[in-house]
Amino acid sequence: MENCDHRFREVEFRRTRTGADEKIGLIDREVFLYLAFRSGRFEVQAPATLVIRNVTADDATDYILTVEAKTSSDIVTAESSITLDVLLPVNFTSVPSNKTANETDAVTFLCSASGNPVPTITWLKDGQTVGNQTTLTFTVFRNHSGNYSCFADNGLNITVTASAYLDVQCMYDFF
Repeated sequence: MENCDHRFREVEFRRTRTGADEKIGLIDREVFLYLAFRSGRFEVQAPATLVIRNVTADDATDYILTVEAKTSSDIVTAESSITLDVLLPVNFTSVPSNKTANETDAVTFLCSASGNPVPTITWLKDGQTVGNQTTLTFTVFRNHSGNYSCFADNGLNITVTASAYLDVQCMYDFF
């Protein structure tokens, strides 16, 4: 068995973005060099730690660690990767607006949200679920007047809600 007194010679951090590797940091123990190529939010710490501050959605990618170690007779290289998945709370990208329609008209409400995991949309009227897509389309009758609420949730314990009022105008026949 080879001598277990291995010494790290070099540690390199990279991330894969749009199909290309981007070097983030390097530790070279032979010249006592600790570099963070993307200064500010990225910090390289010994023995082989990458710290990312103020994480954003753009940081979600594969991170690769390459380590070179000296043995008594050789230099050994090992590589490992990890995927950073950045969780983002729900945020509305569009909310429904109030509408007035004549009876038997078609009405469409729109409600969409972003986040990670991808949010689910649920529409309620009078406490009852009436839809679960970003668009809610239906033919209106006088009993459809009222508030329509859109709930967006992605399991991060934050649910956002937006509402719109539908006013249905009735046509009366006069004899």
